[in-house]
Amino acid sequence: MAKDNITPEYCLIRNNTIIVNGETLFSPGLNDNDEPFMVKAYRAMNISYPKFFKMDNLSKTGFLAAELLLRKSEIDTQVPKPDVAVVLMTRNASLDTDLNFQSTISDPEAYFPSPSIFVYTLPNIMLGEICIRFRITGEGIVFVEKDINNEVLYGYIKTLFSDGTTTSCIFGWVDYCDGKPEAFISVVTRERVTGSLSEQFFDTFLVKTFGLSNPKQ
Repeated sequence: MAKDNITPEYCLIRNNTIIVNGETLFSPGLNDNDEPFMVKAYRAMNISYPKFFKMDNLSKTGFLAAELLLRKSEIDTQVPKPDVAVVLMTRNASLDTDLNFQSTISDPEAYFPSPSIFVYTLPNIMLGEICIRFRITGEGIVFVEKDINNEVLYGYIKTLFSDGTTTSCIFGWVDYCDGKPEAFISVVTRERVTGSLSEQFFDTFLVKTFGLSNPKQ
C-alpha cells in the first residue's frame, strides 16, 4: 500500500467513471453499446469472475470497487484473511433489488417470486460477495446512512483495531439508485488509524477525495 500518510489506495466510482488512486481507469464513450456501465467496466478491466453476472447492482458496484482497489494494494487475495475487516456504508441499501423483487410478486395474475433476486434483498449480501471473492473472514458490517459519515467510520474502525486481531480494514461507501452506481472504497492499516495519522485520515483524505462536506462542521 502507499507509504505516505495522506494518499492510501482508493477506488472511486461516480458519474460512470472509475478512478483508482487519481488515475481514470474507465470512462465509456457515448457511442458504446447498451450494456450496463458495470458490465462494460467488468469486461474492460479484464476481470474473470463469472459469479459477477448473477449479482444485483449494489453487489456489482461493491465488487468492482474492491476488485480494482485490491489490485493496487498489498493484500494477498489468494489466502484466507481473518485479520482483514470490511466496513461499508450505503444510503439506499438493497432498495434497487427490493423494488425489482416487489415487481415479481405485486401482480396476482403473474405472481412468481424470484429466489435469485430475493437472495440479494439485504445490503450485507454485497458485503458477503466481497468477502467470498477475497477470502476475508474478519469482521464485516454495513451501515445505512444518508451520507458517508467519517466520524462513524473512524470510530468503528478504531474500535476494531483495538482488539489486536484486525490489522487492515477495507472501508468506504457503496450505493446504487436509479441506475447510478457510486462507490468510494479505500484500505487502511492499524498503524494509520492508531498512530500519528488518527482522524486526519478521515477528515482530510476521505472528505477531500470523495468530495464531501465534513459532518463535524
